[in-house]
Amino acid sequence: FEVISKNPGSYDNIIKIVSISLVVPMSTADCERGFSLLNSIKTTNRSNLKTVNCDSLMQISRDGDGYE
Repeated sequence: FEVISKNPGSYDNIIKIVSISLVVPMSTADCERGFSLLNSIKTTNRSNLKTVNCDSLMQISRDGDGYE
């Protein structure tokens, strides 16, 4: 950090790349879990579901319906 503090404008691109790399997820498990849930909901019988309905069904499947 001593080099960066002496020349603060020289390393802007490197600082941006490091900042972005710290945000990138390390695994794709959440994404894969979402696609698996989507595939289980959107079967051949439900292939014409609109995006809003499909999204609602995915949220209910993932989080529950909220009623106990």
